[in-house]
Order: sequence, then structure tokens, then C-alpha cells
Amino acid sequence: MPAKKVPTQIYELYRFGLYLKGILGFFELSVGLFLYFNTKAELHQLLLIIAQEELIEDPNDPFIAFLQNLLIHFTDNIQSIAVTFLILHGVAKCLLIYGLVRNYLWVYPIAVIVFLLFILQQGYYLTHTFSQGVAWIMLLNTIVLGLIGYEWWYIKKHHKHF
Repeated sequence: MPAKKVPTQIYELYRFGLYLKGILGFFELSVGLFLYFNTKAELHQLLLIIAQEELIEDPNDPFIAFLQNLLIHFTDNIQSIAVTFLILHGVAKCLLIYGLVRNYLWVYPIAVIVFLLFILQQGYYLTHTFSQGVAWIMLLNTIVLGLIGYEWWYIKKHHKHF
């Protein structure tokens, strides 16, 4: 007798959430590697090249001013921390998402623990410095964590070989 499948709408939402988190994990990994291979001066030069037209149009553009201010305070120590965080975070997400997409059953409990730790870390960050972006990512992580937990429960309940 074939195993029962998770209800289609929930399963599609689950898969969408996994792919979205996989894309975000790959983005984090890419940004971490980009920061690793570029100096502060190169990042500043790149910002000027990218923002050149905007600066001509509006020299006081608030977004460009924000990025320039960010680079002014971007020390080698902060860069090292950002590189380490982004690369480790990105690799962990990509590996876990790969295991979940491939339905490796041993990945489910690890993914639940790791994503729960990510959510706790984001919650801790939000208690000190509010960021709308972090709040949205935390919400996405919470939804995906719930979907992973549901998928894991459903598989355990309906598969005899777990």
C-alpha cells in the first residue's frame, strides 16, 4: 500500500518555503563570499560605481547616504564577523534545504533544531535593535519551521519505516 501524501496545498506551501529559504541561503553564502574577497575600499568603490547616476540625480539620496554611512563604520573586525556569519548561515541553510528537498528523514530533526536556533537568534537581535527586514525573515523562518515540523510529523505518522 503506497504511503499517504501530505495534503497538496500544505505540501506546495512547504516546498515553496523550502525553495525560498534555499534561495536566501544561497544569497547569504554569495554575499559572505563577496565580502571575503573584497576590501572595504573595493566595496566603497563599487558603491560609487553603482550609485553614480543616483548621486548625480540626487546627491542627498537617503538610501545611498545610509550605505555610505554603513561603509564608514564597516571595520575589518565587522567584516570578518559578517563573512563568518553569512557563510556559515548560508552553508547550513543550503545543506539542510537540500536534505529536506531530497526527503532525507534524518535531516528533519536537525533542521527543526537549527531553524529554531536561527529564530531565537533573530528574536534576540530584535529585542536589541528592531529591523523590519529581520522581523519579516523571522516570520518566514517561523512559518517554514512549522511546515517542516508538520511534514516531519506527517511522515512519521503515515510511514511505517521511520
